[in-house]
Amino acid sequence: MRISTMDTSSPRSKVDMPAVYLAGVGSFIPENLYTNRDICEAVGLSPRKGEKYEALLGVRSRPICVDYRAGGKQIVTGEELALRAAYQALHSAGITAAALDAVICTSSFFDYVAPPLSSRLLKRLEITSAMTFDLMGGCAEFLHGIQVAANMIRLGQADTVLITASEVINAFWRQVRYPIEYFIFGDTGGAIVLSSRIQGSHRLISEYLSTHSQIAGEPAELICVPIIGGKEPAPLFYTNTHVDRDAPVQDEIPAHLRLVHDIKKVASGAPQAMIEATRRILHEQSVSPDSVYLVPHQASIGVLSALPETGVPVGQIGISLPERGNMSTASLPVTLCEHLEEALSTPYLVLTSVGVGMSFGATLFERVKREEEGTRVGERVERPEIGR
Repeated sequence: MRISTMDTSSPRSKVDMPAVYLAGVGSFIPENLYTNRDICEAVGLSPRKGEKYEALLGVRSRPICVDYRAGGKQIVTGEELALRAAYQALHSAGITAAALDAVICTSSFFDYVAPPLSSRLLKRLEITSAMTFDLMGGCAEFLHGIQVAANMIRLGQADTVLITASEVINAFWRQVRYPIEYFIFGDTGGAIVLSSRIQGSHRLISEYLSTHSQIAGEPAELICVPIIGGKEPAPLFYTNTHVDRDAPVQDEIPAHLRLVHDIKKVASGAPQAMIEATRRILHEQSVSPDSVYLVPHQASIGVLSALPETGVPVGQIGISLPERGNMSTASLPVTLCEHLEEALSTPYLVLTSVGVGMSFGATLFERVKREEEGTRVGERVERPEIGR
């Protein structure tokens, strides 16, 4: 599906539809950090494996939701990651959770199929009632959350929306086929608040989303994660059942139920998708790349190294990959938080991502003019504290 960018120069956009502001941002990084050497020692791999994948991926360390030293037990949930990030985003916006009209939770790897994480978050935030739903579909899903939230606000269905991203990908470590999966992902949580009522320093002016069904003539399925447990296996799109000898085969998970991650397709398709989305959104709004701060999905160093082709100067591209890893949906809000001062000091802010499917896109925020400028995102204000 292709969603065309909204023409914010039209009378309807300016008059009939409320502006959508970036009102607050937040992130949460678990303290359970692993270097590549730590991972090698924990899962019984040669240190050379860690060195190999550090050079390939550009990741030196990452937060992980499991404790490998305790047998790989999960010690942090996606719910907790989302909740802690939500607290920060609400505090950044200067509001309590009671001000929210909707909660949207995004992830590639939820802890469970049901109940929805968004409904759990509603209870944890002690909100009596609000619209809630989850979006699951790969690394670009946070952009879909922004699109849905923005349209709800524009249509008058909501004034203020919380969007979270939380990932516990490493909890699936027993289900991998290749050891590269140990070294690429990081488990974090991020969140933003969009609002028409809270006039933040940046306003959302354009979004672009698309899904390409093919890469170089082949199906663009980058990752497949079968459901294991009591469910009967479903027919899948792939037939390869190879499992690397360094994968944890001792857990006796059948090969056809292990995670499929097509690294070659990612390397060929992901950079061009984010370049295409960024160029398109800037062109349609007549924005010079020199005036942009770009926050991309932290896929790998190879993917990130191609992004100067967007025209955005290297010093204006946010990078958190080396110490955070590929955080899937949480890449955008976490990286934004870690480069917030630089991002908000630039006239325009672009978030871009690409994920399984292959879905991709970009969103464009504009720093509001001085005469209409509201509270700066992340600025401390005298407003009610956030209560649980």
